[in-house]
Amino acid sequence: MGTKRVGWARIRSLINENGNQLAIPRVLQQSSSQIHTLTADDSGKSFYLADKFAITLPAAAAGLEFNFVLKEDIAHTSHGNIDCAGSDEFVGSIAATVVASHSKPHYADASTNYTKIQAGQNKAKAGDWITLEAIGAGFWYVRAHSSGSNGVYFVT
Repeated sequence: MGTKRVGWARIRSLINENGNQLAIPRVLQQSSSQIHTLTADDSGKSFYLADKFAITLPAAAAGLEFNFVLKEDIAHTSHGNIDCAGSDEFVGSIAATVVASHSKPHYADASTNYTKIQAGQNKAKAGDWITLEAIGAGFWYVRAHSSGSNGVYFVT
């Protein structure tokens, strides 16, 4: 058995190549006043949303995950929507900083049949966020935060 010497430059190069191959890609995309139909290939991405956004999710399949952040307040003349595909539904909750007199649903279970999440007119604020994770066929688990009542909520 012989030995082979490897220089520091080659070692650094190999580490960088391996690091690049192991890194999970998190491509940031922005949608503003546009309709986006996501695919399973978009899983793991973060989306920064603006006024009048319209997102349609792919069919729920275990392991798919999407992150959405409002990059600006939603104007009083518009709103934004995230829609399920087909007969998929949302389950989970949307925490709100102010919940005393909210009239919009902030909790969804499998019996409620919510198929849309809406960012309300003049209510949703920059920094509100939504994380969706498919927990199997037919259901998206929701973890979200709204800075005020009726900012981000479920719709049937």
